[in-house]
Amino acid sequence: MRSAVLRLFGRFSLVVCSRPVSLGNREAALLAILALGDGVAISRSRVAGILWPDSSESRARANLSTAIWRAKAAVARHGFDNEVLLSDASQVWLDTQHLWVDVQEFRKGAITKLGQLLDLETLGRAVASMELYAGDLLQDWDYEWCVLERESLRELYLRTAEAVVDGFERRHRWDIALRCARKAIQIDPYREQLQRAVVRLLLRSGDRATALAQVSRFARLMRREFDTELDDSIFDLFHVARGSHSHGFSAGGNPVEHCDFPPMQQLPLVGRLAERQYLLATLEKARNGAGTGVFITGDAGVGKTRLLNWFLEEWAASGGITRRGRCAEFSRPLAYYPIGDLLGIEFAEKHGTQPVEITRGVSTEDDQGEAGVERCVRRDFAQVMSKVEALTVERPTLVVIEDVQWADDQTIDLVTFLYGTG
Repeated sequence: MRSAVLRLFGRFSLVVCSRPVSLGNREAALLAILALGDGVAISRSRVAGILWPDSSESRARANLSTAIWRAKAAVARHGFDNEVLLSDASQVWLDTQHLWVDVQEFRKGAITKLGQLLDLETLGRAVASMELYAGDLLQDWDYEWCVLERESLRELYLRTAEAVVDGFERRHRWDIALRCARKAIQIDPYREQLQRAVVRLLLRSGDRATALAQVSRFARLMRREFDTELDDSIFDLFHVARGSHSHGFSAGGNPVEHCDFPPMQQLPLVGRLAERQYLLATLEKARNGAGTGVFITGDAGVGKTRLLNWFLEEWAASGGITRRGRCAEFSRPLAYYPIGDLLGIEFAEKHGTQPVEITRGVSTEDDQGEAGVERCVRRDFAQVMSKVEALTVERPTLVVIEDVQWADDQTIDLVTFLYGTG
């Protein structure tokens, strides 16, 4: 993470070089306005008009100049080499290359369109975005511009939560979907879509008593706050679940035609308790900064892919990033074939598709011969390692290489190197 961190969810916080920065109200509001604009340069007149709406333009611009100077001085006192706040005669903006902003990171992974099938990478980024939402935007500020942004970001959070719940539910991961739904209704307990999701997921899990209690609590809440009764349609969930054994499928195996029970993308994973516990322990180690590796082996058809997918779902639910590469069966192995999937085509292009092309980096007299080739290979491996480490700067990253039985010798050596240095 960058050395300067600006958080706007919950309460305003600016931390530079691990030390909190104390700012006046106007200086903090200035940074917040610029951050909500995703770091795009904004004219001085516009910012001044927002911060000092009751002052003349000349007085407002003068106040803005003072606020800019004070904010820069406050950051400089912490020994930060780079300026967080930049300005010229007509505009002012934030240096987002050196400043991490929670709202900007949240927007990157948030989901704006509902009803789409989401892959695990998208779900993982969405979960990471949800984790950044530590509370409503600048919850103790009552500026008009802040109130409007607050409502917009809250709606974006809730829509993202609904999409994440739907995505994991379609994958038959009711446990993950239920956790996400319950977390979201803490932000907005009146959101009927999320309340219905909690009830539906409890029913799918076979917990009818808790589902009924959830409906009862929601009914009391709506009656107390809005003097209104729940629509009877929420109780239809119980009828559908009873006829489908709480799985969204009829006794004949056909999907139940009901909009509240989205179709499943896969069947649940059964068994493999020891393997799942081991993988969860590995996940926890990675989240705590201890890199490691796991080999999933077994005969064809024993369920390796299903176990891997289960783990990828758990990884996505933790907000982790996944990079996947697949080895392919060719008549002649292609060197570093899965690396192109993991890191883009740069590495594969550099070394081509022939195993011998790994030695093309040899250019100096000291690098000639077998020892020189080995030094070049190690340098290339170190470059790949640095690229993998770069992926983990913001969030933990899971690197998956599938069908290793088809891998070429160079890829095997590279995987061994990465595993040994992780």
